[in-house]
Amino acid sequence: MPFIDYSNQPPPTPAEQAKQQSIYTENVARMHREQAEQKAFDDKLMLIIAGAALLVVIFFGRWFLRFLREMVLNSAAKSVRAKRAMSGKVESLKREIVSRADANRKPLP
Repeated sequence: MPFIDYSNQPPPTPAEQAKQQSIYTENVARMHREQAEQKAFDDKLMLIIAGAALLVVIFFGRWFLRFLREMVLNSAAKSVRAKRAMSGKVESLKREIVSRADANRKPLP
């Protein structure tokens, strides 16, 4: 590739300068237009992703809250059942003690 010495070239004519300026202006305008189109696309894509994420959060949030509610209700029901069972056992033990005491009681003379 030959070495080009630009210092010896004559300055561009006004017509060449105008042509180069118009090419530069067209390139800058095209770049700005492409950047604006890309930004608009990115914004739409971000809205779509955010909407999908919101739907996922709502769905799984409702499912998770339902799951927690069922767990709490189940544990509360188990606790109530256990308390009832224990109170039933206590009552049956009391009855058994009283019946044994009655059986062991000596009759009055």
